Amino acid sequence: MLQKVWTYLEEIASGVFFAIGIFLIFYGVIMRYIMNDPQAWVEEVARYAIIWGTFLGFGMALKHNQHIQVDILFDKLNKPMQFILNIVATTLSIIFCLIYTYYGYV
Repeated sequence: MLQKVWTYLEEIASGVFFAIGIFLIFYGVIMRYIMNDPQAWVEEVARYAIIWGTFLGFGMALKHNQHIQVDILFDKLNKPMQFILNIVATTLSIIFCLIYTYYGYV
């Protein structure tokens, strides 16, 4: 039950961040080119809104196994080998994320 609520909130938050980002970009274009009054804060807030929408979207795609992948070889493997390949790919992804996070922090 709690996982369904969390998943729903995650989907809503991702959509809201994307919608805010798109709205702010539209607002910035209108203010810059039609009203001739550019707003300095709009681009930065829109960028961060879209980034957070993307981060939340990545989590949802990973949870539902909907990332872009080449599965020609994967489909030809039997179920135990597919499971092993999934474990290896997930482990490598986690290691990459940890390294990326470490160097991003440093």
